[in-house]
Amino acid sequence: MDTPQDTLAEQIAAQLRRAILFGTLPPDAPIKERDTAAAMGVSRTPMREAIRILAKEGLVVLRPARSPVVARPSIKEVRDQVVVLQTLEQLSARLACEAATEVDLDEIEDLHRRIAGSYDQLGALDAFELDMSFHGRIAQAAHNAALAQTHNRYLARLWRAR
Repeated sequence: MDTPQDTLAEQIAAQLRRAILFGTLPPDAPIKERDTAAAMGVSRTPMREAIRILAKEGLVVLRPARSPVVARPSIKEVRDQVVVLQTLEQLSARLACEAATEVDLDEIEDLHRRIAGSYDQLGALDAFELDMSFHGRIAQAAHNAALAQTHNRYLARLWRAR
């Protein structure tokens, strides 16, 4: 989800990520930098940076002297990444039980209430993003920056597969 402090590149990456999730940009589809930037009304520099963000997340494959394409991970790659994400979430929960502050717990409880109270009324993508926020907040409550960053990367990487 976009936040006011997101850079333009991060906002563009979020839009492209959604297009990948919805299948508007299917696996193996080229992302033509110039055309996509023009269609979104942005310059090529933040578009290039957004594509790099998605490449780091594993959603886009960069190719020398050719347009990047939407990644097509194998079933084994996705399965391996899911195992890592599950392990990260188990570790996050364990560490959060030891390190979470009252503020952390209040925010996690608030997200849980929002999920429980509105899940049926939310669209699939909004419900999914709320669920990801919940799991990400637990990782943050562990107060381990490396864990939270790694968890966030795996959430992003598995966005489409989930």
